[in-house]
Amino acid sequence: MKSRKKNKSFHAQSQQIKIKKTEIKNDQKIYQIGQLTSIQAFKYDGTLYRQYEGCKIVANLDDFVVVLLMKTKVQEADINW
Repeated sequence: MKSRKKNKSFHAQSQQIKIKKTEIKNDQKIYQIGQLTSIQAFKYDGTLYRQYEGCKIVANLDDFVVVLLMKTKVQEADINW
């Protein structure tokens, strides 16, 4: 007969998850603020939707990157603007 582990409270489980996330977390930032980069956006089926060239990195946070798209070249299928 298998022994079952005692159910933990939600708080205990969430603390355990936080500990695992901090162990895995890597503080390496890929982009530098002010750097120009390209962004590719894909549709739900995996096909390329749009490509933005010349995006400027404004902020680089832990969860996301903020970009400026002013005067950025946009390409979509057969359309450029």
